[in-house]
Amino acid sequence: MQPFEILNFGKDRNGNTIVKVRKIHQRAFSIQTNNNLPKAHRFANAMNLKFEELVPIEIEIVRNEVENYIINYGTPNQKR
Repeated sequence: MQPFEILNFGKDRNGNTIVKVRKIHQRAFSIQTNNNLPKAHRFANAMNLKFEELVPIEIEIVRNEVENYIINYGTPNQKR
């Protein structure tokens, strides 16, 4: 799978917690964390949506969870 970077946590227009992700040379996309990424959801709420305050092990946990989500449920474009 192509490398990606996690840009930040946030809220969508409906108030759902999201994680914003971007693959190299592609547009960013977001994934709702509630039910989809439970660990990321917990970290996002604990850190008041401040991704930059996560410690390295927490970042790795979120990266693994996002990667597994993309592999299993991502669109063909996200999987490339």
